[in-house]
Amino acid sequence: TSVTPPRGRGHPFPVASPTTRPSFKPLPERNKSEGAKQALTTFLEAINQGDHQSAYAQLSPGWQKELSFENFSKGYASARDLRYTIEEAVPLGSDRVQLEVILAVQEGANTRKYAGTYIALKTDNGWKLDSGSLR
Repeated sequence: TSVTPPRGRGHPFPVASPTTRPSFKPLPERNKSEGAKQALTTFLEAINQGDHQSAYAQLSPGWQKELSFENFSKGYASARDLRYTIEEAVPLGSDRVQLEVILAVQEGANTRKYAGTYIALKTDNGWKLDSGSLR
């Protein structure tokens, strides 16, 4: 016998009947989210190490066109001892993921906390950050 999910808010995954052996294949959304999270992690770790060139390389070509490396580097010049937590990854179609992050950054003598939203885009060169904002 199989279980029939309730109407409206059904279980997001097929439910196996007792005679069916479940398969454990990675879910496309999870793989997508993991690739996007890795792009953000690489970006933030590079910022933390003062490696602005590697961090800038994590930006999509579109974002790089809008933001010169010089201005990008100036924006992170005083950032050090960056701590972060990626709170959520939400797929936005087949090639975009919205990432919510909490940051604590040592800026001079002060530690500032931010909530951030980044959009990661799947490109021919893997996942890249296509936009971001801190508040």
